[in-house]
Amino acid sequence: LDFSSPSAGSILGDEADMIIWDGPVEGDEKSKARLDLLARQALLGGNRIPVLWGGNFDVLKELHIKAGVDVGQHGMGWNGVPLTTDEGQAKSLPWAAQFLQCDDDKKKDMCEKLDVKYSTQCWVDRDDVKPPEAQGVHVEEGRDEKHAGHRWHRLLGRVLAFTVLDVLQDAVSTWSDVTITAGHPLPDEYWHIGDYYKGMREKVAALESGPCGGAKEYVPERLCRVPAKARTEYTPRADPDNTSILSIMKPAEDGYVPRVQEEMLYGGADRANPAMAIPADAVDVVEIVSLGMDQDKEADARRRRTASGEASIPATADAEWGGARLGRRASGPARRSLAEDVAIVPGSGWEIIGELPGRCDGTASGSCGRLKSSKCLLSGRHDSRGGVLGNEFSGWLVMDVKDVKEGVVVLKLETDRKAEESKRTEGWTAVNNGKRRLGEDRAAERRLLPDGFEFDFAIDGKKQTLDKKAFEEKISKPQDGVELLTVLDDPSVKKGSIEVAIRLRGCGRDCTIMLTHVYWA
Repeated sequence: LDFSSPSAGSILGDEADMIIWDGPVEGDEKSKARLDLLARQALLGGNRIPVLWGGNFDVLKELHIKAGVDVGQHGMGWNGVPLTTDEGQAKSLPWAAQFLQCDDDKKKDMCEKLDVKYSTQCWVDRDDVKPPEAQGVHVEEGRDEKHAGHRWHRLLGRVLAFTVLDVLQDAVSTWSDVTITAGHPLPDEYWHIGDYYKGMREKVAALESGPCGGAKEYVPERLCRVPAKARTEYTPRADPDNTSILSIMKPAEDGYVPRVQEEMLYGGADRANPAMAIPADAVDVVEIVSLGMDQDKEADARRRRTASGEASIPATADAEWGGARLGRRASGPARRSLAEDVAIVPGSGWEIIGELPGRCDGTASGSCGRLKSSKCLLSGRHDSRGGVLGNEFSGWLVMDVKDVKEGVVVLKLETDRKAEESKRTEGWTAVNNGKRRLGEDRAAERRLLPDGFEFDFAIDGKKQTLDKKAFEEKISKPQDGVELLTVLDDPSVKKGSIEVAIRLRGCGRDCTIMLTHVYWA
């Protein structure tokens, strides 16, 4: 996670119990600022106060000491893991420990061998789906020496699971200890944690900027103390339909609204993947957590499903995710007049690129991608970096941004996109392909084509224009591939709902950009 997700409460969901930093732990001030901003947004937004897990220890320590935030670090879990010395000896080890740890001189030939390090399969034959492309044997992306592999991730997952189980055991012990003396039911103060959440949020909001203050070079410093909301076309994200930029975009006058163009080859659940099956003689964690059921019956049923190729996870309830995702149109008027009498009318030249189709929410039951062009349909990928793409001919991109309380709006852009990526405006020579509203003056249309690049943005119809120099000075780049533009920073704006609009001028298709995130507070 990075500056792509400073408003964790919106994109990651309002019910997160843990926020896990699963990237490099860096100690420079910029890295600390990114982590601190993400952590504070996770704590300030959403319905719950999550436990923060992983990342720079100094940042976590300060939040714990000064605001009482629950934090933790990844454990490695290597204690007790036996060494694998050769392939014959590996068979005598518990299945989960086989080839997990080798001496340095044997890693390359045993534990680091690609067929040992990764266990993947691209397709399981089925009568109802025939892939147009020949399917590969393995997931090839990331299948190399530098990535960790499934065995290490399984170990890390079990360490996290033991941590959660340990906390649950503490909770059960507290319940037992209290009710032994006070009787049943357990008193309300042990159940209701609203006051606990409120107190912690108040402490976080009152904190000095700390490491997060380093983010003021890129975004308003107030975001260290107030919760932000966000919309994006990146996936995975929680509640994909309602956390997309499309959900706040206003349609063009002809009703056009962008949508994800590619469609999934098929919907519903995948067949169980044999590469993920547990050997019959191995310890089955699912069996352990299913105590109280008929274990033999349940285990046999799971193994029969794996052998027959039946789905091992439930199908997504919403079958419509098999097709292309449509944007939900924002309500409200589609135009607003500027002081110079140039109407803000949503353009018809914007499009979605780079986003996978389906319900890409990162859950085990989500169905995502499955493109007709895929050569590994069982890869299970949910990650994509999509956005709303456009250029001068695309016209205005107009968004209805609700629940603005702190007067902050920040856009994340990609300004290095290529003209040929814009299929929507291919062959166009004018805004909206030359289509004009009745009564529109051609002089106004000519004003869209001055010499030199210009970037217009408008807040509730009040337009500002940045020429190329001003635009480059105003846009910030906190890290590679991240460009942020603050279009509103006014604490007096607390009106709830505002209209935000952007457009490009003076550049035709040569200045194609992509909007990937909208943040506001």
